[in-house]
Amino acid sequence: MRPVRKPNREVPIWARVLDVVIFLLFIAAIVVTATGGYRKVVLGARFTITSGLRLLVWAAILAALRHWRVRRHPVLRNLRPEAVDSDQWFGEITGQRAWHAMAVVGGAVLLTIAMTWPQSARLHSVPDIGDPLLSTWRIAWIAYQVVRDPIHLFEANIFYPEHRALALSDATIFPGLMGAPLLWTGVPPVAAYNIVLLSTFALSMIFTFLFVRRLVGHTGAAMVAAVIFGFYPFRFEHYSHFELQMSFWIPLALWAFHRTLERGALRDGVATGLAIAGQTLSSMYYGLFLVTYLVPIAAVLWLTGRPATGAVRALAVGALVATMVVAPVALPYLQNRALVGERQLGEIDFYSATPSDYVAAHPRSATWGWMQLTNNPERHLFPGVFPVILAIVGLCWPFSRLRLAYASALALAFDLSLGLHGILYAWLYAYVLPYRGLRVPARISILVGFTVAVFAAWAVRRIAAHIPARVPAAIVPAVLSVIVLLEYRPSLELEPIWKTPPAIYNRLEPSAVIVEFPLPTKETLAWFDTRYMYFSAFHWRRLVNGNSGFFPPSYLRFLREMQSFPSVDSVAALQAINVDYVIVHGAFMESDAYSALRARLDVRPDVSVVQRFTFEKREGTVYRLVRH
Repeated sequence: MRPVRKPNREVPIWARVLDVVIFLLFIAAIVVTATGGYRKVVLGARFTITSGLRLLVWAAILAALRHWRVRRHPVLRNLRPEAVDSDQWFGEITGQRAWHAMAVVGGAVLLTIAMTWPQSARLHSVPDIGDPLLSTWRIAWIAYQVVRDPIHLFEANIFYPEHRALALSDATIFPGLMGAPLLWTGVPPVAAYNIVLLSTFALSMIFTFLFVRRLVGHTGAAMVAAVIFGFYPFRFEHYSHFELQMSFWIPLALWAFHRTLERGALRDGVATGLAIAGQTLSSMYYGLFLVTYLVPIAAVLWLTGRPATGAVRALAVGALVATMVVAPVALPYLQNRALVGERQLGEIDFYSATPSDYVAAHPRSATWGWMQLTNNPERHLFPGVFPVILAIVGLCWPFSRLRLAYASALALAFDLSLGLHGILYAWLYAYVLPYRGLRVPARISILVGFTVAVFAAWAVRRIAAHIPARVPAAIVPAVLSVIVLLEYRPSLELEPIWKTPPAIYNRLEPSAVIVEFPLPTKETLAWFDTRYMYFSAFHWRRLVNGNSGFFPPSYLRFLREMQSFPSVDSVAALQAINVDYVIVHGAFMESDAYSALRARLDVRPDVSVVQRFTFEKREGTVYRLVRH
């Protein structure tokens, strides 16, 4: 047998100097980005440093050269990505795997109920009647259409007569399929929405636990990481945004990704591709961000060691699988591209974070809600105090190749969350087509939170190593988890939603086209229409009304035309798009406004009263429009 040659651990002096230069270039890139750069004139010579990206490119070139020349002199020591079963607590229960799994799942469910209380007891309530009702309609539409006409899944019933209305925002295909069995068995739409919503907290905890347990090799550390990521403040900042809770694919994808690099097995590459596809079909933002996040991890792990034979092939097959799964869903978005266009730089700049946003707490935080510091929507990114302290401990030297990989991913996620205020986002917007459709760069902060959880796990493992043997191994992670839960606890205010719609829709023909009043007076109030979309989940008639991440120009023009309703021109506009019924909801109007509108409509020769109805103890009227 040939003897195994041990690598030479002595690193040349020039390589150590180069390491310092690379590190200084990286720090300089951050400083230049934050300050806008420097312009100096010394002895008549002009010195200008204004591009952080250029400094990063130089750092990458030098790192590649160093790796090429000093491959056999690694500075970083390896840390096995697989679990090492080193902690006593896990060792005591490994023989009871079924009970262990039940404990993990049961604990995640119970913590979800406790941390989101009273949501679990009020399944017919939502934080507001905007995005939650939009998402309720989305999952209800998917459950309805996927068994009737899946080929035309994106031909949703809103914004009539527009086509592919489901592709005007994130379609949330996989969450819709998660909720479908509930809806098919008669669970009310809002209750189904809330059950799927709450499940995302538990699933994120479970899969984070499994991934970090394997990455760090410590059960208690994995428990703390699961708590941090499962209830990361970003989730409650976006409690109304259904698709932004769909982060449980992130640890699954990374679990499969690391297995692929270690084993090179084709099935692991396919699993990676399926997890990325699942994330994309659950949240398109997160799908794109996840792929971007994997790049620095893969680069560092490749530069500091060799992947298993076949890993590149397996990942290529996984990428092909992900493309094949996502392509049928991506097609309607490509078809809508001419209509939707690209996000404008001014809009992206508004939703680009600044470093100060990371000390701005979200208003639902029971602990830090007073520390909002900004009213900018989607930019309350404060990760909490205690998890950050743990993460800093986890980041401390000595470094492993894994920690360097995740430190690089953390830097990338933080920079991209700064959007146009950062280094790389403008380049991605210019050269990576999907980034042109993103409106809110700050949403990649979820991956900042995930990396904080990973480094916190390394900190817990370090702390546990210094705990006396007489102290039960579970005590330290349990105490740390409780501290995190107390800091992260939210204060949720919920609004009850109608269990049934007004009892009028079933009198209308299934093919009818309807428009419902009152309409929003401007685009910023278009969340009013989510009520009618929610009602449509009980009848599925075609609606001129609609709400989405993008409002078609035809609908904005329609809103302008309806400002004079029921004038001759506005009624003619309704006739031109073949509207059959006009429904006026007195419950959503001031009494005087409803009475005045009713009086004007009742005397028009081109509309006729079909039915007066009562909803919320207020009268409403259904009118039939006479077509010419």
